Amino acid sequence: MMTIGKTLFTEEFTPNVLCQNGHLPTISQEICVDNSIPTAYDDENSATIVFGESAYHLTDKILDRGVILDANAALILHQNGIDVGFTQVEKAPIPCGEYFRKEDDVVVCTLENVGQFYRFHLNKSAKVLSDFLVGAGGLGVIDGNIEHMERFPACYYYENANNQRFLVYSFVAHTARVKNGWHKGLFRHYLRQSQMIEAIGHLQDHPLPAVCEGNPGLYILCKKNERSMSVGIWNLFADEVISPVITLDRTYTAIDCYRCNGRLEENQVHLQDDLPPFGFAFFTVSF
Repeated sequence: MMTIGKTLFTEEFTPNVLCQNGHLPTISQEICVDNSIPTAYDDENSATIVFGESAYHLTDKILDRGVILDANAALILHQNGIDVGFTQVEKAPIPCGEYFRKEDDVVVCTLENVGQFYRFHLNKSAKVLSDFLVGAGGLGVIDGNIEHMERFPACYYYENANNQRFLVYSFVAHTARVKNGWHKGLFRHYLRQSQMIEAIGHLQDHPLPAVCEGNPGLYILCKKNERSMSVGIWNLFADEVISPVITLDRTYTAIDCYRCNGRLEENQVHLQDDLPPFGFAFFTVSF
């Protein structure tokens, strides 16, 4: 699972900043929930996600199991002498889109505020997963051929000489958050979900326990023991989830379903019915 790091508030970054929707999720929680990433809060076998000044809480033990960082968190670790994959950094212009290299696809950047971005000058061994594109049209407007656009790393994966692994985003997370439930800006979209799911597997050296790609409105809970895993799926959205396919962390041989019908095919569960708006499905797999 993904472990949520501690949150440190400052005079600028207060709890009120996070309470504008009447609740108090941390920004790192939001990006996980937006992309249906199963999360934990005290799991020694999981990678950790830490944004902003919460990086001050990171210990060597946590760093050794893989960490997702935003730009501020990466700068804090860099200033404290930890190699997070870059040699120099400077403020970056506002991007108009994000190019995902593996998928060869672009997502338009739309935010409610201007946002803060950094251009990291990376070590040669850093692997860039996506690039921010800079165009004359500004935020959310892709103007021209993307092949000729200025770009800078949006997200990269890096492992340092101490075998500490990082996934680093070049945006300042709390400036990239949007409150509109219909659009999550840089956080919630299909390519971000795929990027995070794959990267977390690399960070922690094993896949997430259960994922359902292409459905960012899902909330997934998992509970494991030595021989089985129970999975609950909530569709917290106004549209149905059509023919959900849940990919598991390994091959299982038996399944029990509750409030749903499904079949098990190696490491995937295929639910036979659509999951209705605000519906729920639950199953247990074992081997």
